[in-house]
This record gives sequence, structure tokens and C-alpha cells, in this order.
Amino acid sequence: MKLVVHPFPSHRIVDAWREAASSGWLLHSPTEMRCGVGGALRQCEITNLDDAVLQSDIFAGIDCDDPSLLTAFAAVPFSRSQGFVMTIPRIVIVQRLNEDAFAIAEEGVDVASEIRSSPTPSIAPRAHRLAYEPSPDSYSTAVAEAVEHLRRGDLAKVVLARSCRGEFTHDVNGGAIANRLHDLEPSCTIYSMPTTSGKRFVGASPELLVSVTDDEISCHPLAGTIANEGISDTSTYATWLLGSTKNRTEHRIVVDDIVDRLDGVATDITADVEPSIVNLRSVTHLGSHIRARRNENTSSLTALSALHPTPAVGGLPRREAVELIEKLEPLDRGFYAGAVGWCNAADEGSWWVAIRGIAFHDRAFEVWAGAGIVADSDPIAEREETRNKMDSVLHAIGVGTLN
Repeated sequence: MKLVVHPFPSHRIVDAWREAASSGWLLHSPTEMRCGVGGALRQCEITNLDDAVLQSDIFAGIDCDDPSLLTAFAAVPFSRSQGFVMTIPRIVIVQRLNEDAFAIAEEGVDVASEIRSSPTPSIAPRAHRLAYEPSPDSYSTAVAEAVEHLRRGDLAKVVLARSCRGEFTHDVNGGAIANRLHDLEPSCTIYSMPTTSGKRFVGASPELLVSVTDDEISCHPLAGTIANEGISDTSTYATWLLGSTKNRTEHRIVVDDIVDRLDGVATDITADVEPSIVNLRSVTHLGSHIRARRNENTSSLTALSALHPTPAVGGLPRREAVELIEKLEPLDRGFYAGAVGWCNAADEGSWWVAIRGIAFHDRAFEVWAGAGIVADSDPIAEREETRNKMDSVLHAIGVGTLN
């Protein structure tokens, strides 16, 4: 199969973005946009993340003049044992920062004519029938139980999450949610993906799980959080966060584990000595940059498999943390805290932690948020952290602050 690289007109990027966010595949970071429309050209089912999948197998038999532009997209569940699908769309559009856009499609396809011109989609202004699982009190109780495990030394960290479920008062378009999230969190990576559960998953992730470009591997984990709610000058709170023993401990656990796990797929691994501040609309995080040089046989899927889930969304040790999550969380996370991303035919790719998102089908939706629990965590403070994180998404669909 031969795919051709076409120049794509810059004035049609917005139309492609909206169509991908509504019914296709969209990943829009501050440095690059990749989106897919027109349905699936090829789909590759991956049974679980422990499968030894060669990234090149996904693109076998497809010829393209520029392998770096030939792209497959996926939403990966939190559970490593759950399957997912890598999809190569019929039309892929790539635009890197300050560069021209290109489309990749079969010969003879009139790319521009297959993408509809559409106005900015509107969003339902209200949601109702909200239900929180677990309830605020039950979540605090679960955190307290987790702290007891941590104080006994059963594990070093665990992330506990809760969800908010509800219904839109009107039909809603995924493009509208993505557009609103982009306005609210311009520094985040906007994603909109179909999932194997039949839901559309739309969000604004602030956290790069892993990116592989040329021979370089990059990670940007976030752990340690403080709320920005009602604060006009966040500098004092940022200083407090940098000096917080609890938050720095939580953050260091994540960084050290990623460095250890990269050791099997990369060399020349370096991490920031001190974390930096990452400011978002509702919360501020501690973040660190990790860089490495990939081994010869390492692809973005190899790196993803080595790292997911990091202690930023799971815990440490990984197996014990997942077991405790399954005991204390009443619901299956599904794609929340999994990964969303893309890979190409050059063994490159980028994957973001699937947080700050909303999964919906028809009018029913669900939003998740988690907090990292360590031995000196306060159950009420951790509950409030999940509220503030959910608020960043719920605000985009017109829902007020949670309890």
C-alpha cells in the first residue's frame, strides 16, 4: 500500500482539528499537532501492554515517503492486562511548531475535500444527575486506610482516585469540549480519542509520560500538588510547594522509579536535580525533566511498556500499589490514568498520561481524578486535591466546583 505526503493548507487546519476532535483522533501539544480523520485505514489489536509488539509491525506493508509522518494513534487503559487498538487513520495531518502542515493519505485521495468546513461546535452549558464514587467521606476513609499500609512499610506510595458521573442536558460534541479545554489549559496536550469501550475520551493532559524522537527519550513526570483556587498571586504557594517535604517525597518517588525503569531501554539517563513549578488553571504541580538516549531496539512502544503506569498514577512498588488500588477503589479506571498518544513508522512516538479528561457516550459522562498518597498524607487534603483536579475538567462543561 502506497501513502502519499501532501502539503496541507494552513487555513484548513482548524477544520481538521475540529473534525478529529469530534469523531477522529487528535493529539495537540504546544509543539506539534497530529490528527486523524476519515475512519480507520488499519487497526492493530494489542492484547495487553506486556505483549512484545514491534512498532514496525503496525506499519508493515505500508510505503510512505516520510516514515516519521506515518502515524498510528491509541488510548491505552490503566490496567496493563487490558487490550487496546492502534489505529492508522485514512487521513493523517501533521503540523509541527512554526512549520508547514502535511497530510498523509492514499494516492488519489483529495484530502481537503474530505474534511468538512464547520463552525466552532457549541457545548451543552449544564450537566445534571451528578454522582460521586466513592463519596467524599468514603474516599477520605480509603485514603486513611492507605496511609496505614504506607506507615507499616507495605509500599512507598499509592495513588487513589475517585470519579464524578453525570449526564449532559443536551447532546455534546467532543470538539466543543476539546476547544474549551484548549482555551482553559493552553500549555497542556489536548487529546480526543475513541476507545474500545465505545466512549470518546477528551482531555487536557499536563504530563508527558514518554516521547521518543530520533535517538532521544524525554519524560516530564508531575507529582506534588497545591490548589490555585481563589489565589491571584501563586508565587508564595509555589515556594511553599517547593519546600514541602511531603510533596517533594511524593515527587522524588516518581522520578527515581522512571529513571530506574529507563535503565533497561536507554543510556545516558539524566534527571533534573531540583523540581520546577508547573502552573495550571486549578492546580500547581512539581515537575521534572528526564532525558536519555534510547537503545538500538527501543521504540516508543517499548518505552511506554517499560514505564506505564508510573508512580504518578499507580504507586510503588507497582504490583503492590495496583493490588491496593483494586481493593480501595470501587470502580474500574478504564482509560483514566492510562496513556494517550501516537507512534510512527520510524519507531518514534509520544505518550501522555491520560488524566484531566472526560469519557462520554451520548449524554452520559464520567470524570476522574487521583491523589498521590504517602505516609504523611492527610485524608481531607487529598480529597480536596481530587476535587480541584476534577474541577479543571468539569469547568469546561459548565459544572461548578465539587464537594
